[in-house]
Amino acid sequence: TEAGVTPVVASSKIGALQGVFGGIAASEIILDKVQVEDYDAVIFIGGPGAADYFANPAALNIAREASARNKVIAAISAAPMILSNAGVLRGIRATGLPQQREQMKKAGAQFTGSAVERDGQIITANNSSVAVQFARAIVTVLRANQPKPDKTPTK
Repeated sequence: TEAGVTPVVASSKIGALQGVFGGIAASEIILDKVQVEDYDAVIFIGGPGAADYFANPAALNIAREASARNKVIAAISAAPMILSNAGVLRGIRATGLPQQREQMKKAGAQFTGSAVERDGQIITANNSSVAVQFARAIVTVLRANQPKPDKTPTK
């Protein structure tokens, strides 16, 4: 929210979710209920739990719909595999965990191995150590997408 962004956490369940490093987030909506058109961006986070979404139909559909609507789509650590499996990384420069390189390349991604990669509206990052850089890249794209104020002089 510091950057003027109001996050909404979606998951396979409602309520408290504990991250691998002990952080807690509250899921407000079930993935099946997400209406992509209501959001400016879709961000998939990594960690061991991300694998639960690699073949999750709701997660894959969210990624596909966000891509079709030219929304900002971001994924960090293990989560770029969700985007890869959804088919939204075909021809896109992307990064992720090194052990996912071959799978992502087979799905058509141009795997770079960079810490953070941006290709148009899609932002990927390879691990949690670059989370701040990843977040800044997302905010930069969101700000660039905002309508510019009309600077027409008044008489």
